[in-house]
Amino acid sequence: MKNLFLESVITIPKNVIITKKKKLIRVKGKLGSLVKNFYKNDILILIKNKDSVIKIQSYYNSKRKPAMVRTVASLIHNMILGATYGFTYKMRIVYSHFPIIIKSFIDNNSIDIRNFFGQKKVNLFYFPNRVTFDLSLIQDKRINMQSKCLDSLGLSCILIQNHFKINNKDTRIFIDGIFVSEKKINCE
Repeated sequence: MKNLFLESVITIPKNVIITKKKKLIRVKGKLGSLVKNFYKNDILILIKNKDSVIKIQSYYNSKRKPAMVRTVASLIHNMILGATYGFTYKMRIVYSHFPIIIKSFIDNNSIDIRNFFGQKKVNLFYFPNRVTFDLSLIQDKRINMQSKCLDSLGLSCILIQNHFKINNKDTRIFIDGIFVSEKKINCE
């Protein structure tokens, strides 16, 4: 049986301002503003400021429409969390014999990783402007990365983790790499 109408409701906190222009959503919070467009999705996004509610609706649904409604709702919810609190990913550096050397540059927008698995190759990663990282815990073999945009933060962490994956070796013995160890929301 097909559902003719689907709806997902998100409550807006008091310290967040959400504006909509066609299908471009802008969320302003205490950490700044985030913008995302939903032009390719054929769903309705309604903002009711009196009730402080966002409604995501879809009519005449197919099999994939319920997933699309929930995806858009969770993206907007993550934008609200990012604009008010922010996100932090902690990465752990693991090596058995060759110590991995990590340096940041003056612009603090790029990171240089050397001596992975004894290689002489220099690995240089550039981060989006929204992602900041903290190398003060490098002696404890940790990297803290923070952002208000969950998409760019997750993408940059996973790119580093996938780049330093050892292939064609036994992963129980060769455990070298940089791994995401903790994900959290900066609730204060």
